[in-house]
Amino acid sequence: MEKLSRQIRSNAGGEENKDELKEPPPQVEVALERLVKLSAELQKKVESTPRQVVSAAIIKRANEVVELVKHIRTLYR
Repeated sequence: MEKLSRQIRSNAGGEENKDELKEPPPQVEVALERLVKLSAELQKKVESTPRQVVSAAIIKRANEVVELVKHIRTLYR
């Protein structure tokens, strides 16, 4: 999921994110619910945006998904 989000971000004209995740969820269940919501929002934005358009909204959502996946990975350690 992280890899796909990075690819979407790159295709939308974005670069590596240097921002940390705001308000990281403390529990895995909450994090997964947030991931489902963000993924659905990202999908809708990608589907409604032409390929030639640089979309800040897509880049922002993709960055959030990438950071959230990283956070979820740390919760399992």
